[in-house]
Amino acid sequence: MSVRGELGRQPDDEVRQSIKQRLGSCDFENLGDVIKFFNLSAQFKILFPDHVSELNLDDETTQVIDQHLEMFKSFNDPNNYLGLAWASEILFPGRCEFELDEARWNNYKGFLEDQRQEDRIGIYTSALTDLKIVLPEYVNRYGLDNKIWQDMKDKLDTFRGEEKWLVFGELASNLKVLAAEEIKTTDQGLELVMPKQENFKEATPPRPERKELN
Repeated sequence: MSVRGELGRQPDDEVRQSIKQRLGSCDFENLGDVIKFFNLSAQFKILFPDHVSELNLDDETTQVIDQHLEMFKSFNDPNNYLGLAWASEILFPGRCEFELDEARWNNYKGFLEDQRQEDRIGIYTSALTDLKIVLPEYVNRYGLDNKIWQDMKDKLDTFRGEEKWLVFGELASNLKVLAAEEIKTTDQGLELVMPKQENFKEATPPRPERKELN
């Protein structure tokens, strides 16, 4: 199923062009731009798998992301490490193996709770999505309650009403991933197995009965 699914009421052209415009302004000499470039590229691939050739990914981009993954891992920086790890898995599926020891997990869990307490829904959902794509078993350990599902859906409706298509597209794709029972990264982005009756207010999605994807 497409990540956009039932959420696909946003104008595709506006979202796609907004992301591409931001990508074009990124500078690989700037650490913040490196993270932004790969996150936006992965969001683009999730939302628009048929247009992935427009990203113009080459050997330089794989070298840059590999270098920064090793750097964040050596710095014991799980926030930025997972922030790039998920993008790497989406853009270049199966190239890397990722790990998160107990100390890093506790660090990341504290980061999640800080974002939730400060009502930073965008950062919170992005961080959870990173985790689910790379190490989904940790999302099951963490758990999601009804209130946070409703908060995320309310924020999505606000972005749609305000026509903030870039952040709408990001949150829409994150919610779709978090609601999935099972995910698999492919050359087309993500394959999702969704609950029979999708409900963003539902707590942690039920675990799938099988591992195979149709």
